[in-house]
Amino acid sequence: MPTPDMLPFILSIALNLTLSALLFRELFWARLSAMDIADAARPILWLHAFRFFGLTFIANGAVHPDLPYDWAWSAAIGDVITAVLAWIALYLRRGPAFLVMLWIFNIWGLVDILNAFAHGVPLKVQALLGAAYFIPTVYVPPLIMTHIALFILLLRKRKA
Repeated sequence: MPTPDMLPFILSIALNLTLSALLFRELFWARLSAMDIADAARPILWLHAFRFFGLTFIANGAVHPDLPYDWAWSAAIGDVITAVLAWIALYLRRGPAFLVMLWIFNIWGLVDILNAFAHGVPLKVQALLGAAYFIPTVYVPPLIMTHIALFILLLRKRKA
């Protein structure tokens, strides 16, 4: 359960997620929702292609040595797998397997983020993230927003 010392961490994520959603709607949604799914997914996939930033969680000197290794390893590898899935989806963008790959990428990527939060909050990892603190507070909320947007686009494509 979150404790008062976690408030700045949780508030940073909540505010950034809110602003990410507003910014996404204001600047990108109308244009992306008018595109075909392959073109709309492209900028989202490029953003997620940088998910290798999660390797920071296992980098000596970037995080506190007491950061739980199992959590750090899981978060880091989950992010790298998501980045690779984004690269594969970009490669397959005009092929017949693209939509399947896009679903796999999007489900895996969002589950990876939710898993990191679900296991990280009880462990209070925010106090041990050091330089990596920016990843969940600054970088992850826009990633969540783009996963949600991509699910909406995929579901619309499915209904069409």
